[in-house]
Amino acid sequence: MITIIDLGYANGWNAKTKEIYEELKKNKIEGSGNSRNIGRCDNEYSFEAIQENEIVKVIYKIDSGD
Repeated sequence: MITIIDLGYANGWNAKTKEIYEELKKNKIEGSGNSRNIGRCDNEYSFEAIQENEIVKVIYKIDSGD
């Protein structure tokens, strides 16, 4: 079972969320990154990482219309 961590929109991350993202990114599984357009100027990104000996899927979005 893969745990999903949805960090929401990166445009609105606070310092704690940025810290969580950076920690997860350090443990990213090479080749697991994906991106997809989910609307006008709206993109979703994901990758898998190892966190506490488990695989987690990290999802976040960026609204480039800001």
